[in-house]
Amino acid sequence: MNNLIKYNSDKMSLHEHKIVSSIESNGINLTNLIYAMNENLVCGFVYTVQYYFNSNSYLYVKNIVRNMESLICKVSPTHIDDNVLIEYQNKKLSKAPASLRVLRPFLIKWFELGYPGIDESAVELLKHLDLKIKKSGQSVLQDDPTEGPLTKEEHTSLIKAMNHAYRKGELSLPHYAISLLISLTGRRPQQLVMLKYKDLLQKNLDNG
Repeated sequence: MNNLIKYNSDKMSLHEHKIVSSIESNGINLTNLIYAMNENLVCGFVYTVQYYFNSNSYLYVKNIVRNMESLICKVSPTHIDDNVLIEYQNKKLSKAPASLRVLRPFLIKWFELGYPGIDESAVELLKHLDLKIKKSGQSVLQDDPTEGPLTKEEHTSLIKAMNHAYRKGELSLPHYAISLLISLTGRRPQQLVMLKYKDLLQKNLDNG
């Protein structure tokens, strides 16, 4: 707690320090987040966290803090309005709905409690956002441009680029063959990175 006072004495009142100290004594770390947060947000954040801490479980509050850390680190806002939330949603991509589902009631309550930092435009956006989490495989079925398979045009362009690189000697035969095989699966770089060992295991079936 000494570091918090040293680095954030200009951000919090004595009463806010006491609130943070009380919450942190229960194992929820607020220090790093408050240190990274714009001072315009600190008061509202501290008092709203206290509201949830007094009425919800430890894990629920910890989840709120974790998702607030994500918001602050991704967009570094001086205040939170609809543009900040849209920017955060774009940067989080597929993980945004899950994060905003946690933050939506927290940010709305922050606004309702009357503390500074939350613009009414953010509340209106949160109330109308569709935050349903996609089911497994839904991105593929819907041809999602970021998480779904390569489109026909993208696949054609990729094949042309690999052929060109192979002809120029920039791609060896083994790498060319592997690249062609991978391209036929339609996977994007992000999907390849997320492959697990179990996805590549060879299974011996009864029919060979």
